[in-house]
Amino acid sequence: MLKLTLFLVMLHALPETHSFLIHEKSNRKNWLVRTPALVRATRGSCLVIPCSYTLPKAATGHSSYNGLWKKGTEQVIAAQSRKKLPHQDFQGRTRFLGSMHKRNCTWMMWNVRDSDAGLYFFRVHIPEYRSYSWSYQPTKVQVVGADYPDVKVTSGRAGGDVLAHCSVTHSCPMNPPTLTWNHDGTTLRGSRWMDDWLWMTNSILHHRPQQNTTLELRCTVTYYGGHTLYSTVHYG
Repeated sequence: MLKLTLFLVMLHALPETHSFLIHEKSNRKNWLVRTPALVRATRGSCLVIPCSYTLPKAATGHSSYNGLWKKGTEQVIAAQSRKKLPHQDFQGRTRFLGSMHKRNCTWMMWNVRDSDAGLYFFRVHIPEYRSYSWSYQPTKVQVVGADYPDVKVTSGRAGGDVLAHCSVTHSCPMNPPTLTWNHDGTTLRGSRWMDDWLWMTNSILHHRPQQNTTLELRCTVTYYGGHTLYSTVHYG
């Protein structure tokens, strides 16, 4: 719950002038949704699709709003209302993170499968007014293999202290990958938003070698779901 709260705070804190919700379209009645046009999700991990929307003036005076995401034209995959259960292929793997009254329609998926690739769109239902689907403006999800971490020595000298940097990009800010080193030292870890749907997790290692020999630095990334990969760099 703490991770969810912190993530939603970060989501609302992003500056409006630098929006990560890049795929937008409106019709003559001012129905507008902002979502990424394309998201690449790591197989076995998770993804978050950011989303916000606006309504025509005639629709804003009502007190009840329901929202849901669909895959294709039939499968409901995430909904704000607990009365609307996801399709069986998505039960226990998706969650509606946003708040309809705050015009936030962000959602999340865990344990991404190859079969999850496809087109997804958002639908809003206002019981006292009408329903509206942005089926003409879907978000395309591509399922890809895990990336190897990028590792490099950023400063140091032979026989002296070494500063190394390791990073990996992902689409899962709620459960970011973990990065570990094969040598002891002082580490600084963090994650940051890049653009659109993309996030980066990084780790900086300050290591002091015990002897003047060639140093092998290995950084291992462990993704949500347990998949691991590593990259190695030699220095000295």
